[in-house]
Amino acid sequence: MRTDMSISDTASARDDLGRLVLRVTLALLLLFHGVSKLFGGVGFITGMLGKMGLPEAIGYLVYVGEVVAPLLILVGV
Repeated sequence: MRTDMSISDTASARDDLGRLVLRVTLALLLLFHGVSKLFGGVGFITGMLGKMGLPEAIGYLVYVGEVVAPLLILVGV
């Protein structure tokens, strides 16, 4: 087992930790928005899209962007 860490190993470990913190923070913030839409329903988003003349089916892509994508970010994909 190697006990002496070089400066580049320490910097690399610090960089990895920083990336992990940023990835987890971003994923949780996005996921909070997605979970509120899961409990509240997609009606608000589809209604808003309908008023703008866009297909309401696009509203379901919000779930992908705010639920599935943060989960993928969280696991590092």
